[in-house]
Amino acid sequence: MTQAGELLSTTRLLLDSPAAASDPRLKNLLEDLELVLAQLSQLPAEHGKTELNLIREALVQRDVVPRLRSAVVSISSSDD
Repeated sequence: MTQAGELLSTTRLLLDSPAAASDPRLKNLLEDLELVLAQLSQLPAEHGKTELNLIREALVQRDVVPRLRSAVVSISSSDD
């Protein structure tokens, strides 16, 4: 299994977790992340720039990276 496939499996487990059920923002983030990881895991070994650009556009349009960073900061600060 590829790294994207492993992350996809973990993301799907998190989607089924009580944390995702109780936090709509987290659930939406995980759903968007799941979509991108599913696309990445299906990329052929010999992929072109077009496929990567489409995935990059999805990340930007759905604002995934900033939302992921925000979630990490939020989780990290709640652990203190």
